[in-house]
Amino acid sequence: MPAPSRRLPSIRSQIALLVLACALPTVIGFGAVVAQFYQRERDTLMEDTGQAARLVAAAIDRDLLQGEGAARALAGSPSLQSGDLDALRRQAAALLSPQFPAAQFLLSDASGKIILQAGAPLPAALASADNRRRLAPLYAQDRVQLSLIGSGAGAQLAIDVPVRAERRQAYALTVLLKPERLANILRDENIGRHQAMSLYDSEGAIVAQAGGPRQLLGEPAEAAMHGRLQADGNALLATSAADGTPIYLAFSRSPVSRAIVAIATPQDQALHELLNAVTTISLAMAALLLAGFSLAWWVGGRIAGSVRALVGPAQALAAGNPLTLGAATFREAGEVGQAFRALELDLRRNQAQLEQLVAERTAQLEKSRAQLETLYATAPVGLSYVDSQLRFVRLNDYLAALNDQPVGAHLGRHVGEMIPDDAVRRGVLADYRTVLDSGRPLTGLQRSGYPAASPNQLCHWVLSYYPQFGTDGRIAGITALLVDVSELKRTEAELRRSRQLMGSVLENMPAMIFLKRAADLRYDLFNRYGAQMLGRSGGEELIGKNDYDFVPAAQADNFAEADRQVLAAPPGHVTEIAEEPVTAPGGQTRYLTTRKVALRDEHGAPTHVLGISIDITERKEAKEALRATVAKLAQSEHFVRTVADNLPGMVAYWDAGLRCRFANRYFLDWYGRDRAQILDAPMPELLGADEYAVCAPYVQGALAGQPQAFADRLRWPSGEVSHTWVNYIPDIGDGGAVHGFFVLVSDVTELKETELHLQELNEELVLARDRAEAASRAKSEFLANMSHEIRTPMNAIIGLARLLEQAALAPREREQLDKIQLATQSLLGLVNDVLDFSRIDAGQLVLEHASFGLERILDSIGVLVGGAAGDKGVELVYDVDPRLPPELAGDPMRLEQVLLNLIGNAVKFTERGEVVLQVRPAAGADLAGRHAILLEFRVRDTGIGIPAAQQAHIFDAFSQADGSSSRRFRGAGLGLAICRQLADMMGGAISVSSEPGGGSEFLFSCPFECSAPLAAP
Repeated sequence: MPAPSRRLPSIRSQIALLVLACALPTVIGFGAVVAQFYQRERDTLMEDTGQAARLVAAAIDRDLLQGEGAARALAGSPSLQSGDLDALRRQAAALLSPQFPAAQFLLSDASGKIILQAGAPLPAALASADNRRRLAPLYAQDRVQLSLIGSGAGAQLAIDVPVRAERRQAYALTVLLKPERLANILRDENIGRHQAMSLYDSEGAIVAQAGGPRQLLGEPAEAAMHGRLQADGNALLATSAADGTPIYLAFSRSPVSRAIVAIATPQDQALHELLNAVTTISLAMAALLLAGFSLAWWVGGRIAGSVRALVGPAQALAAGNPLTLGAATFREAGEVGQAFRALELDLRRNQAQLEQLVAERTAQLEKSRAQLETLYATAPVGLSYVDSQLRFVRLNDYLAALNDQPVGAHLGRHVGEMIPDDAVRRGVLADYRTVLDSGRPLTGLQRSGYPAASPNQLCHWVLSYYPQFGTDGRIAGITALLVDVSELKRTEAELRRSRQLMGSVLENMPAMIFLKRAADLRYDLFNRYGAQMLGRSGGEELIGKNDYDFVPAAQADNFAEADRQVLAAPPGHVTEIAEEPVTAPGGQTRYLTTRKVALRDEHGAPTHVLGISIDITERKEAKEALRATVAKLAQSEHFVRTVADNLPGMVAYWDAGLRCRFANRYFLDWYGRDRAQILDAPMPELLGADEYAVCAPYVQGALAGQPQAFADRLRWPSGEVSHTWVNYIPDIGDGGAVHGFFVLVSDVTELKETELHLQELNEELVLARDRAEAASRAKSEFLANMSHEIRTPMNAIIGLARLLEQAALAPREREQLDKIQLATQSLLGLVNDVLDFSRIDAGQLVLEHASFGLERILDSIGVLVGGAAGDKGVELVYDVDPRLPPELAGDPMRLEQVLLNLIGNAVKFTERGEVVLQVRPAAGADLAGRHAILLEFRVRDTGIGIPAAQQAHIFDAFSQADGSSSRRFRGAGLGLAICRQLADMMGGAISVSSEPGGGSEFLFSCPFECSAPLAAP
């Protein structure tokens, strides 16, 4: 047993120290209580100081407000405004009661002169000049102020109120407070003799003082104090007085008068109060501590003797010697002796048990080591342990086989030497360096590469590294764990491909597929087809949403209720909804047929609702269309049946097997059977052998796809024979196959009889035609002969008349000669018209084709009809489009004939006004680059007009508006007929529009060729 290095303290001293330790908290607690008392006294003193400042400020403010109120009342008195100073003095004296804080009122003018005084006598130190300086700020600022009258101990606090008269400050009304008011306030508010009070005005100048060092009244406070007063009129702080005495200073600003009251209390006042309270208590506690320490020292001596008596037995117990106990002086020492004896027995028993336990644990440890070795060697993962130099210390067979070398070949070799794959080697070495540098394990690192055991197969591993530390805290080695996850990777790849395939199938299936969470019915899956059906581009837009986000609330309620029913259904139950409407975002309603089933977890609780919906809108519309088509077909069949039954002929349909599928009432009546007997009856049986033999070739032709038509004769049951016309119409399908043929049998007996009658009439018409043609030829020969016979003498008459014009004749004779010429010209024109009409009617008139100028033709017409128009006072006007080409090609003579006839008729039937010829290209005839043009000639007059009933016949031969016109205006009525025929021959047209009394307009359109295209407008 080693000797102690130093002398230990005795138990008596320790007990005494224990007593002191027990007393120490009491002492510390008493000190804390004293400190708390002092802090509370200090806080109470500060709070009392602040409260005193506020109370004094309130009391002073009350006196100031009372004095200011009285001054304002006097300032607004009518007596002051009227200049009645005696009345004002009486009013002021009435206010100066014993309770009133003011001693007197003064009224001063701007010069400082006192013009009114009420109350106590004036202060002896108050002069006009001093009063003017005191009141100067009042006149400058025009507001109530606090001021001092006098100086030193006799100074009085005054309230100055401006008095306005005639909108200007005329006087100053001063209220002098009683000198004893401040002492009374301090007494009433319990301000102690050790405290000092100072009163400052709103500008920081001291105006009153009680207690403490005397300061000069009327002067501003010192700079630091002045800054505090201006910064914050209410504060409580610890500072020093002017003589250096620590004080608590509280000041409070009056909210009305803005005056500031400052109360100063010495800080040692708190210590004085504390000492009065704790002196006696401290002396009593010191006496008690001394008595306790003496008693502890005596008791400690007795305990030390008993403890020393136990040292010998303890030494014997430690040495394994027999235990000998002495007499104990207190119970605890005896109990310790008994414990020593029990300990001796326990030590002996435990020693035997410990020896047995060590043997058992050694055997178990050897067994565990063997199991660990077996596990390490046979584990299906790679295990290794390397030292800090990354040399193999230990590894299992799995990892050695992966490197294609035995375990012994690895030991002592560097990790990098045993890994052939460069990428894997760099990654593993980097992992080891990271663990060595950081000292922290690395887990779950994924590596891929080609091991030495299978260099052509890519393998995937998960690596983990765990540092092992030595006793010095440094890394002694690193344990590595390698798990081959190649098969897992392949499984994951197959799973990804499977999921991708399944996703592709779901996305491209022509059905809405969705998955809703059972908890909140929000979508976890929605395929693209279904999303597009709802107007979305993809299902990801609907994930996490519910039905209320994209369909009306009513439909969403229905969907939610249906989903809850699916979740409440028994396991495996499939809910089918034959038809449910869904409103797309565009407002279009789609119809779906849906199957829903609840997906459940391993406990049978529903987790999702799986739904598959197929759009049946087109099917529904097709059904509706089919239903409508069937209805229309039935209606059409009824219509066809009604029409067929009322046709005056037989209508039937025979299929390719020659069985009747349809027969109308006429057919049934003909054969004398009802519809049940006719339908499905074979044709040979129904028609009979003889009649079928006649129809058989036509039947075969119809079944070959060729329509058949032939005449036949049918004999009625009454024996009457009818002529019929039979049609076989093949029914050919889309593929060209003949399904049957329709039979239409018409009774043409009357038509046959009419045909025979027409043959007779035709023979008679042929004879009549021959006679008419002979008469026409005779007429033509007659007209030709007559024209020659008439023209020969007419030309002689005209020639003789022109010769007579050159002779000198009397007026009467010349008038008669003019009548002869007029008559012969009229007769010659009539003959020419008759001849032209005859030639046209006989087809002997041939049109010419030559170039001509339209302007020349119009000039010729103007010469021919200008005289007649001028004689009647009718103006002839040409309106020709200037864009027309100068040269046209056609028949100029027939064009001139038509225009001359139209213009001549217009002049003939117009008594006054004008006749206008308008020439324009027809609409669509002015295309650039064309060498043909369609011209429109409009002849408009202001003549008598043509009745509507006569306009349809105006172009007939030998027709005029009425008989009176023929007599009045003469003519044979051939001119317009010839114009129409010429217009037709020239490829044009002619029409008229007119109103009786409103003139007429003839439109003649005719095509011409032109050498140059129409000019641009």
